[in-house]
Amino acid sequence: LQIAHNLKRVAHVHCVGAWGKMMDVLRGHDLPPALLFHAFSGAPELVPELVEMGAYFSFGSSVCDNTHLRSRVAASVVPVSRILVESDMESPNVIPNTVAEIARIRGENADQMAETIYNNTMGLLNDGTI
Repeated sequence: LQIAHNLKRVAHVHCVGAWGKMMDVLRGHDLPPALLFHAFSGAPELVPELVEMGAYFSFGSSVCDNTHLRSRVAASVVPVSRILVESDMESPNVIPNTVAEIARIRGENADQMAETIYNNTMGLLNDGTI
C-alpha cells in the first residue's frame, strides 16, 4: 500500500475471508489513488466505506452463479461508476455473459453496462494508475 501510495498507482487487492483484518489495514495506512478489489466478494455493507477509500470492484464469472449470493448482492450495490469485470477468466467468451449478468442483477441494459464498464476501465488506464 505504501509503495502504491508513493508512486500514485492503483493497489490491486484480493481478499478472501479476512475482511475485518483487511479493513483494519486499509484504515491504518496512507492509501493510493485507487484500490482495485479483484473478484470482490466482501460484504455489501463494506462497499460505501471502500468507495470512500477510492475502491473499484471487479467481478468474475462467479457472479453468474446463483449460489454466490454475496458477490451478486455486492454487484447490485456497488456504484456503477466503480464496477469492473475480470479479464483473467477461463475464456474471453465469458466476459460478455458476466457483463450481461451484472446488468440483469442491477436491472440495467446489458449494452449500456458494457459501455460503462469499458469507460470505467479506460478511465483508470488513462489516469495512468493501472
